[in-house]
Amino acid sequence: MGNFIQTAIIKNCNEGKIKDILKEIQKIDTETNLIIDLDYKECKYNQVNNDLVVLFNNNCIGYEKLAKNISEKIDSPVLLLYIYDDDYWGYFLYENQKEIDCFNKYPDYFEEVSEEEKEKCRGNAEIMANYFNIKKENIENYLQFIEEDDEEEAESKAYEDDESESWDCWQMTDFMKKLGFPFEFELDF
Repeated sequence: MGNFIQTAIIKNCNEGKIKDILKEIQKIDTETNLIIDLDYKECKYNQVNNDLVVLFNNNCIGYEKLAKNISEKIDSPVLLLYIYDDDYWGYFLYENQKEIDCFNKYPDYFEEVSEEEKEKCRGNAEIMANYFNIKKENIENYLQFIEEDDEEEAESKAYEDDESESWDCWQMTDFMKKLGFPFEFELDF
C-alpha cells in the first residue's frame, strides 16, 4: 500500500485559526463520518507569509469534503492537494463552500468516466494562476492527464526544473512549489 497524503494551502490564515477550525470539523466528523480520522493535533503546519500550509494527519480521509468544510468556516480560498496511494495526485480549490476548480491526474483510475467527467476534473491553469498570483504558463503543463499507454509522455517532466516526472504522484510537490508553497514536511508515516 502506498501513501495517502492530503495537504492544504489556506490563504490569509494562521496556525491558531486553522487549529480551531479543524477542531470544530473533527468534532462534527465524529458525529457525521463525512471526514474520517481527522486529528488536528497530529496535523503539521507551515506558515508561509500570511498563508498556511497544512499536512493532514496519517489516515485522515476527506478530500473535497474536507476542503468544502474548511472553506465554510474561513473567508479565504482553500486548496486541498492529495496523493492517492502513490498512484496519482489531484486537487480541489474551494472558496465559500463552492468548488472553484479541481484536477485529477488519472480520472479513469477506478473506472472509465465520460468526457464530461474528465472535463470537470481537468484543472484550470488560469484560475489557479489568478488565485496564486503567478503566470499560468508556469503551471499549465502539470494539468495534463497521463494515459497509461503513453510511456514517452509519462517519462518526461512538466518543466525542466522539476524533480518528478509526469507520471510520478510527487509531481504534486513541484506544482506546489510553482504556486509559491514548497512541500517542506518530514513524513513520518
